Amino acid sequence: VGAMGAVFGIGGVHETRRLSVEDLQMPMGISEMAVEFYFWPVVGYVAWQVLYLIKTEIFDARKFSEDPELMTSMRWLAEDYKAPVTKWALRTSRRLGLFKHDELFDASSLKTKFVFVSIQLIYTVVTFLPIPLCYVSKTFHTAVMLLMFLSCIWNGAEYYIDIFSKRYAKRFEEGSNSSGNLREEDAAARNGD
Repeated sequence: VGAMGAVFGIGGVHETRRLSVEDLQMPMGISEMAVEFYFWPVVGYVAWQVLYLIKTEIFDARKFSEDPELMTSMRWLAEDYKAPVTKWALRTSRRLGLFKHDELFDASSLKTKFVFVSIQLIYTVVTFLPIPLCYVSKTFHTAVMLLMFLSCIWNGAEYYIDIFSKRYAKRFEEGSNSSGNLREEDAAARNGD
């Protein structure tokens, strides 16, 4: 049957080792915690980022260069100068001398890609910081999960109110049902047009 059969229980009896409450309550040393909570997740992030860049910058490069309407997270952030992360990234990049004082982000430039990949790595590492506290404290873990849930609700509601309400009002002002291009409508709503 092989390894896959054993994993999925195909072809007979199989043993699975599940984490028990006792396993979760075992103390971890600093080095073990650093490896488990920081090193391996960063390795996973770096692998994902490399694969993402290979896909977008090598395999799909032609498609993205031919169609500026196609959005990637990097294009979105590089073009959204109202976003706090973009403002901070540009200000910091100028202070560090990566960008001239009048230079803006260009999603196709290597400098911009470096800045946003670096920011995402920093953001990822920062989000890993509370993991040990989540591991040792059920209360802290519950609070973090509740904050994430509330953040999702807030972001969804904000998008709904900002974008859809403006789009809805615009349809009545123009006397038509839609301009047909949702990306243009979203951009106009974000810019307050």
